[in-house]
Amino acid sequence: MMLSRNRVFTVALIALLAGCASGPVDKPDNRVAAEMAQREIPASQLLNVNIVEFDPNVPAAADQDKDLPVVPAVRKAEASYLAYSLRSTLEGTGQWGAVRVVPDGIDSSEVIVRGTIMASDGETLELRISAADATGRVWLDKTYARQASEDSYADSVGGGDPYQSLFNQIANDLLGQRRRLDADAVLEVRRVAELRFAADIAPDAFSHYLEQSRGRYHVLSLPASDDPMLSRIAQIRERDNLLIDSLDQHYGMFHDGMAPAYRQWRLASFKEGSEMRELKREATTRKVAGGLAVLAGIVGMTQKNQSNASSVGSQAAILGGGYLFKTGLDKGRDAEIHVLALQELNTTLGGDLEPRVVSLEGQTVTLHGSAKEQYREWRKLLRELHQAETGATGD
Repeated sequence: MMLSRNRVFTVALIALLAGCASGPVDKPDNRVAAEMAQREIPASQLLNVNIVEFDPNVPAAADQDKDLPVVPAVRKAEASYLAYSLRSTLEGTGQWGAVRVVPDGIDSSEVIVRGTIMASDGETLELRISAADATGRVWLDKTYARQASEDSYADSVGGGDPYQSLFNQIANDLLGQRRRLDADAVLEVRRVAELRFAADIAPDAFSHYLEQSRGRYHVLSLPASDDPMLSRIAQIRERDNLLIDSLDQHYGMFHDGMAPAYRQWRLASFKEGSEMRELKREATTRKVAGGLAVLAGIVGMTQKNQSNASSVGSQAAILGGGYLFKTGLDKGRDAEIHVLALQELNTTLGGDLEPRVVSLEGQTVTLHGSAKEQYREWRKLLRELHQAETGATGD
């Protein structure tokens, strides 16, 4: 009876240790290719896309994962980096007009895309993406996630992105929504965008051309093609586009300058995180297995009328279980070392990725945070310029 009980514990130990050695391994999803334009699309059918710098979504200190902490400086840098990665993907397909990263939501965008970083730790990237056109029609509201692998990092050598399939999938979904619009619907989006910009600059002159109902904008009528006010607004919009282009170029410079260090951080975080999690799993398994072995030995020692062989087996179970438990504690301490290494990597990269200060239109602009303020101030100056030139009054 005692021998059978010891065998049960032995089988349980072997099963636990085998589970530690051959646990399930999550595989990244299949690669997705972005759909490329097969012919030149007429300019009248192309829609411009503005991608708002992503929301970094830095969790509060109390909500942080102590094993995989989020460093605010790194996450804020990722907010512009990932937005620009999506911008490059969309532009590369040839399916769109001008694609730009902007610091703030622009109501007059023909298509506006927003993103929130839900998770980014070098192993998993998860983004919440929403998109809508100028009429208020919702295109997307979806979460995208992809798990990287050592193979995907190997494939990214030379400037690639281990999460490129995620951006390709977003691009394909946006294209799918665009294809739902016929030529008249595309023209309506472009007209509404133009009139929303005009109404923002000169509300007294242009707001009555649009109607908003249940979150959707509709064109009630169009200003005369030879309206001098409309011509002036077109010139102001061109100036606005030049500033947006300039901001987009700075986001591109930041993206390219950040790429080498960010790729190393991602790869190091991937390796550190994976090894840390494996050590924690192994430590837990060893401690549980050790505890079971000790328990089996104690139960065996308390049995009466046990044979000498059983007594020796019980003592060996206690000693072996104690050793397993100790090695489990050692593995746990190793995991803590990797946590510290990961935190140090994050902190080091965070120091390298402080926002850049650049000169723009004779003013000093900081691309993170204050870029949004800069653009808002710019729109205010455009309104004031229009009022000064025309004598019109604004809201």
